[in-house]
Amino acid sequence: TFVKHDIKGITAIIDGARPESFGMAVDLGTTTVAVYLCNLRDGKILASSAGINPQRSYGEDVISRIHACAGGKEVLLKLQEMVVSCINQLLKRCLEKCGGTAADIDEVVIVGNTTMQTIFAGLSPETLGRSPYLPATKHSQNVSAADIGLQINPGTNVYIFPVISGFLGGDAVGATLADDLLTAEKTSLIIDIGTNGELVL
Repeated sequence: TFVKHDIKGITAIIDGARPESFGMAVDLGTTTVAVYLCNLRDGKILASSAGINPQRSYGEDVISRIHACAGGKEVLLKLQEMVVSCINQLLKRCLEKCGGTAADIDEVVIVGNTTMQTIFAGLSPETLGRSPYLPATKHSQNVSAADIGLQINPGTNVYIFPVISGFLGGDAVGATLADDLLTAEKTSLIIDIGTNGELVL
């Protein structure tokens, strides 16, 4: 079975026929990390699991974690490893619930506030801690699972959502797309009440 990605081409070659095709969606919250396993053929959610973001040991809020990363590349990598390990554990739970395997996952999508996404990508969030609070990048990113440390097929694409600004991340973009605000005729308001609060009108 060949897994072909529109951007990256062949990302996996698997022995035998494998009809399953799963996607993993991850919401990287400052406090909570949530993983959703989806069937890419029909869009149905097969399983979900959530857990406490282990980065909390470096502070409850994003400002604390930004300051922690100022301590050097080693701290940044540690924070990245902590959240990736959490995602791997939550994914394992989801696969156990639906009887799937890690080899069934063909795409991963990551959303979160700008700081969480930046740390996940292994980029320094230091510029988010000082005026004018600019993100390392506003653009979406496509990286390989092996580069991040996810325990799935190494070539699997990991799509990290674009962000709007230093404090409006991919989670706000995702909610806007999911609610189809761009084509809605009525005025809508999305409120994200988390460790950080965001509004989209």
